[in-house]
Amino acid sequence: MTTDRRGRRGQSLIEALIVIVIGCLICFGAFQISQLYAGRAVLSYTAAAAARARSVGLNDFMVYKVTRAAAIPNAGRIVEPQVQRGGGLATLVRDPAPGRVGRLWGLALAADPTSPQAALERSRIPLYLGATRWGDLPAILDYENWDDIHYVEGPGSETLLMAAAHQRYELVWPFVRAFYAGSRVPLRSGLDQEFLIRDKHYPLYLQE
Repeated sequence: MTTDRRGRRGQSLIEALIVIVIGCLICFGAFQISQLYAGRAVLSYTAAAAARARSVGLNDFMVYKVTRAAAIPNAGRIVEPQVQRGGGLATLVRDPAPGRVGRLWGLALAADPTSPQAALERSRIPLYLGATRWGDLPAILDYENWDDIHYVEGPGSETLLMAAAHQRYELVWPFVRAFYAGSRVPLRSGLDQEFLIRDKHYPLYLQE
């Protein structure tokens, strides 16, 4: 009797583990799919920003910089400038002193919710857009996946500009290989893979 009861408990434990593993895989897959949709929305915004820059007569260098700045949410880890992390809450979490919970709560209420990286980005993006030489760009701002993001223009006309942005998007959630064989997925902007920007306005900006 005792053996049968232990056998049933072991079987229930194994079944629960199987259900938990399958549930985790489904959750991670759903999170990754939602991230892909968000990445595609960023590419749509990137294509629209670059096409707007082109429609007002900006040159290839400026369009290149606008494309990269607009695609920062899809660009992965920041490479330059280096961000100093740690301290603050991380230091208190490692501190075994009594009253730690109260100190953590007080620091959380007093802390600035913006990250050090966000502050650096806000200061560097205007410098990046204002740079005048290609060689200056990597030293001002650079990201791990920026080279995978591209802006393309299709055949248009005098009053119509067709544009799109595409990227080999990196899959970052755990266990993605259970659903997809590779580590990157090709993404492209727009419902119809293009943007239609009507009425180029650059003659107005170039008038003397």
